[in-house]
Formats: sequence, structure tokens, C-alpha cells
Amino acid sequence: MRKINKLFFCLLTVLIISSCNKNEEINPVNRETENSDAITQRNVALEKMALLVVDAVKNEEFRELIKQEADKQFDGDYDVLYERIARRQLKSSNSVSINDFFVKSISQKEQKSENEAQDNLEQMVNNIPDFQISVPVNCDKWDTKNYVPLVTYIPANFDEKTFTKIKAFDQDGNVVWLSLDKAPDFPVIVLGRCERIDENGKLKDMALPPDDGSGGATGVYDNFDYIPNSLYLIKLKFNDLSNYEPWFYGKPEIYIDIHSDNSQYPYGQLYSHPTRSKVDEVYKTYNHKFCSWPSNDSRLYVKCYEKDNNITITGSIKIKAAITLAGIVTLSKELSIQSKYQEGDDDMGTYMILKSDPSTAKYTNSNLVLYIKH
Repeated sequence: MRKINKLFFCLLTVLIISSCNKNEEINPVNRETENSDAITQRNVALEKMALLVVDAVKNEEFRELIKQEADKQFDGDYDVLYERIARRQLKSSNSVSINDFFVKSISQKEQKSENEAQDNLEQMVNNIPDFQISVPVNCDKWDTKNYVPLVTYIPANFDEKTFTKIKAFDQDGNVVWLSLDKAPDFPVIVLGRCERIDENGKLKDMALPPDDGSGGATGVYDNFDYIPNSLYLIKLKFNDLSNYEPWFYGKPEIYIDIHSDNSQYPYGQLYSHPTRSKVDEVYKTYNHKFCSWPSNDSRLYVKCYEKDNNITITGSIKIKAAITLAGIVTLSKELSIQSKYQEGDDDMGTYMILKSDPSTAKYTNSNLVLYIKH
């Protein structure tokens, strides 16, 4: 889905075609295959839960609780596991728990006994494994005293290639359609599944790393202690982050690997999960050292991708790069990269860095923009 190019005195285009070796090993992991009935049941449960949260979000104490828990970022993002707050009491509502608040709401709306309502609630929650409540955008700007956010959910059959909008509800239960093209400039509550915990409720190894980048100082990029013959990421930005990661998924999980012609393993890496507002249409400074430049390599390849918590593929993945210079093919090279990638990861581009490039140069595919120093 991505075309990759580099501008250095002329147009440099890198076309990537990736395929797995026949000998590649695919780790046995849990692939969730859902039939249409299960998808329908989950979507019905998500919409009903969204309307229950609409009732609860009118309560300022509930809003403050969600914001406080989301701010903890237990998995690296503004996510709150429902099971961790279900028994929390709302003092402003006669000290009933959130679970009981929902039960009463079901009972009143559907004229059911509280026992029947409790059964219905449990069934809904069971239809949404690892049910979470998130505030993926503008959580830090949320004035819980005065602002009642819209409530939406991620459909079980969501496909970013075909969906252009998602259904949300305002505090009166009215439907509001939210575009996926641009992130809202106001807080939104999003219901869905937490994909960063295992069946025991513990964070998976693939959960977000503990910071906004695995190294590097901050500040103006030409005012740090530069080590000669080394490769650095100075800064990056996205012209439109939503092209890679829909806003309701929260922070992007950016992975950058450094490869060469002579090694199938990455020389260096960067893992980063910045707040969207820090990289979407603005530069985030990293000053991150990837590696020392290998003495036997005149060029390196910078592979960028956005991580999805999906099926892990381990093995040798071939990348065939056709390099063109002023419209003339000057190199056709097949790289064999030994690494772990996820089915569904978004390829954000592979850039060839020549040792003859300017010491600090801009590399872009029109959406992702990198400044790299060597």
C-alpha cells in the first residue's frame, strides 16, 4: 500500500515486494477465526455497552474515574480494562458499583429484573474478550467537569481499507458519525478489546515499550554529542498518521530496523509509541543512535513499520528492492531479513541510506518524513 521514495538531487524510488521463504517458520499462535454470527454478536454487545456507557458518562464522577485510570496507561496507552473498574463505586450514585449502575440501566430500559439484567450484562461482556474502555485521543485535554465525550466502539469486522467512518453516540443517545480521515480535536471514549494482555490478564511481551523511544537525548538535533561514523535518527513526523493507524487505536507503535546487504539481522532498532499529537503533522526529536556504520557496507536500509498485535511470523523474509536513479534501474537487490514481523503490520517504507549522502538528509515517502544523520 505504500510507495517509497527518496529525494537526493534526483528522484530515488524504492519498490518493495516482500514474500516469505518456503523454509520460513511460522510460530504456532492463537489465530482468532470468527464466523459471521460471532461478529454480529460482538457488534451487538459493543453497541449495547456503548449506550450503557453513554448513561454512565453523564456522571461526572464516572468521567473522572475513566480519565484517571486511562492516564495510568497500564499497557502504554490510554486504556482501561473493564474488569478492573467494574466493582468501583460511584459515591454520587448511592455508592453503587459501575457494574450495578449498568445493571440498573438495563433493568429500567428493558423492564427486566435485576437478576435478568445482570445475566444480560455478563453475556455482553463475555462477547467482548478483554473488554476495555479507552480515551485514545486528547485524554490529557479532557475537562471532565464540563465536557461529556462521545462514545463509540471498534466494530469486530473493522477493516481500515473499507471503513471511512464509525458510529458514535452523544450524551442523549443520538447517533454521530465520526470520520476516520482525521483524529478529532476533542476526547472520545472508545470501546473495544485490549490486545496487549494474555489470557491471564498480564501484559504480553509485544505490549508497548516503557517510553517514547528506546534511546537518545532531546533538544535541537544539531546540539548533541555526535559519534562519527554512526547512524542516527534525528527526528520524524507523519503528514497524516491516520494513513497508518486509525485514531481510535491510540498511540502508533513505530518500529524502525536497520539492515544491510551483508547481514540478514538488523544492525540497530528503534521502538517508539509517541502520543499522536507529538508526531502527527509535527516533528518529534529523537537523536537516537541506531548503530555504528559497518565498515564493509556503503549503504544501509532503514525499514519502518507500524506494529499490530497480531500473528507473529518468524523466519527469513525476502525483500526485493529495485532502485531507480533518474528513471534508470541501477540496482536490483534481494535482501533476506531474519526477524519477527506481524501479519497485518503496516509497512511505512524502506529507505536506502548511502554513505555518500549528505551527513544529515531528509528521507520521505510523502507521508512519513525522517531526518537521518550519519
